Amino acid sequence: MMEYRTEDKELIEVIIKEIRSAAEEEVKRILKGAKEEAKSIVEEAKLKAKEIREEKIKTLMREFRARLRREVAPKRLEIRNRFIKERYRMLSEFFDNISKEIILKIRSNEELHYKFIEQCLKEVIRAIKGTTIIVYPCENDVKTIKEVIDKVKKKYAFKKDIDIKIADPIECVGGLVAVTEDGRKYYNSTLESKLELLKEEIISELISKLQDIRD
Repeated sequence: MMEYRTEDKELIEVIIKEIRSAAEEEVKRILKGAKEEAKSIVEEAKLKAKEIREEKIKTLMREFRARLRREVAPKRLEIRNRFIKERYRMLSEFFDNISKEIILKIRSNEELHYKFIEQCLKEVIRAIKGTTIIVYPCENDVKTIKEVIDKVKKKYAFKKDIDIKIADPIECVGGLVAVTEDGRKYYNSTLESKLELLKEEIISELISKLQDIRD
């Protein structure tokens, strides 16, 4: 059996230690790399899983919102229409009460009533522009209309072709209805028609503003 000298033994031991140390370092390096790789794979898997989960949640939310809109839209429209109808009813009643007060004020004030009839006749002349205008006065305004016609004729004396005739009275609150002799042109200048037109304009505007506020 071969025997080593003391110096050789020590050298061999040193070499073995270095080899062992190098091997251990390599093992550590490999293990560290493996751990980092494993960690990277895990993190990537987590990130991918998170992305998939978030995308799935987004898809579910989109589907839920779409279904909610489909189911809620008819109900919302029904509530909206009910709201508009109710507000229209309330505003209509309110305006009708005001209209009654306006009618009462015009009919109870002689000067105001006279000016109203005068304005009605002026509107008729401007609107119809016919040679012969037939006026159908409201029952209670026949006398006033006859008086006002003379004044209006003088004011429009430069229009020599204007001829205003009074026909049988009609049932209305105040004012008049006028037509041309051939019946082709017609103008409603009654008090109730004016108030109704004003009512629709005001209520439509108010309803529109209420809708804007709700939207």
